[in-house]
Amino acid sequence: MHTMNTAGIFCLCCLLTILWSAEVDGAEIYVSPSGTGTGLVPTDPIDLQGALDLAKDNGDDNTLRLQQGLYRGNFTYDPGSGSNTLAIRGGWNADFTRSSLNPVDTILDGDSDGDGQGDGTVLKINDWFTSSASGDVEIEGITIRNGDNTRVGGGIYVLTRPPGTISLNHIIIENNQADSVGGGCALASLDRPPTRGGVHSR
Repeated sequence: MHTMNTAGIFCLCCLLTILWSAEVDGAEIYVSPSGTGTGLVPTDPIDLQGALDLAKDNGDDNTLRLQQGLYRGNFTYDPGSGSNTLAIRGGWNADFTRSSLNPVDTILDGDSDGDGQGDGTVLKINDWFTSSASGDVEIEGITIRNGDNTRVGGGIYVLTRPPGTISLNHIIIENNQADSVGGGCALASLDRPPTRGGVHSR
């Protein structure tokens, strides 16, 4: 489903986007569900929100390597400006030597307190009203579930300005809702819509 506005094309998806994602040069950040470290080396992983904050502030292209497991929370990334790439790749084993693209191995769950109800958008990248960021966004090998937003984008909300692109690969989006539109996801790539297909929504 697509809605048009004067700013460009706003793509609201249930069955969503996939573009093959290449390796990203720059910083690698190592993430685990219970991480308390710096995230700079595989033996000292950081939690997911800490990794997103680190990526936001370090002024570099970033690849987040997510260890397999369950990540509860409502995660945000918004540098405000710039053109740095953000890649989030799930499925890594305990020592980050191997990865699997099976999205059931790495789950982002928006029910942050475990009470059976979503507590906000699961993963929000940039903001329509305040962000001028134009970096590529790549997400692969994860499940997004139990998101709930009173407006747009219960599961995933991603915005990038031209010439940035959005790529999702091997993603499951399930049991998310929004009161307005884009319950599963809301993607905005303002000069063109993302390509659709290959992402599972249920």
